Amino acid sequence: MLKKKLIVTVISVVCIGGYLEYWGYSKAHEYQLPISDLEKEVIAHLKEEYPKASIKEVESGYSTKGKEYYINIIYSDEPNVRYSYTKENNKIKLWGTTNSKGKYMDEPSGNSNKLLS
Repeated sequence: MLKKKLIVTVISVVCIGGYLEYWGYSKAHEYQLPISDLEKEVIAHLKEEYPKASIKEVESGYSTKGKEYYINIIYSDEPNVRYSYTKENNKIKLWGTTNSKGKYMDEPSGNSNKLLS
């Protein structure tokens, strides 16, 4: 009896684990294409807007609250300031920053002054 319970438990764990792994894999790939495209667009925009700037770090994500993709940029000469960009009305816009007096500020758009954590 104990052997049957063990076998059923192992099979259940393997099946549930396999399902969760498949679901996680498909969700990760669902977001990968839009984010990589947005990263390319943001970097191209920044190179055009600030040709002398050197980008140190690029991080992408999805805001479940705002229901939009964003790209975080850290510049080499401002390693403690994070700029977040998104695409709004088919244009790359500054979505937020950790320092409103940073060197790389775009023209203000409705919500560009909000601080991100």
